[in-house]
Amino acid sequence: MQILIGEVFKIHGCVSDYNSLIFTQQDYDEFLRKKKYLSAKLLTYFTEHPLLFVGYSATDPNIQTVLSDIDECLPRVGPADATIPNIYFLEWRQNMPADYVPAREKLIAIEGGRSIRIKAIETDDFRWVFEAFGAHQPINGVSPRVLRALLHRSYDLER
Repeated sequence: MQILIGEVFKIHGCVSDYNSLIFTQQDYDEFLRKKKYLSAKLLTYFTEHPLLFVGYSATDPNIQTVLSDIDECLPRVGPADATIPNIYFLEWRQNMPADYVPAREKLIAIEGGRSIRIKAIETDDFRWVFEAFGAHQPINGVSPRVLRALLHRSYDLER
């Protein structure tokens, strides 16, 4: 059995827990109240691993506020309009012509009239993207639970 170590965050809920899905204004208000936790968690993973946003529009206000939180926490190195490393935005583009060359970066408006530049991936076939992100060698014989516990203990030790 191969185990790939990674995390999946379902920002707008999961079909296995219908109460977690975000549909109503009240759901969105509750999301905004709790988004700081999600932003902090994403920032923790972002420092060492790429973040791939799948299934969201760059105009989604929830995505914009999460990206705004991440932007506020990032140290600025280089020009203000530099691409933020490790954040990818995957968007579905139906019926892409064979000669179409998608943009490699996307400028996303965030809170406070600011914007951030992130890496963009447009495709009409997600398969190759998932294969590329999963191309690293899997870790065999390691329990993800044990690995997370070790990581947590190393954070405690460092503190």
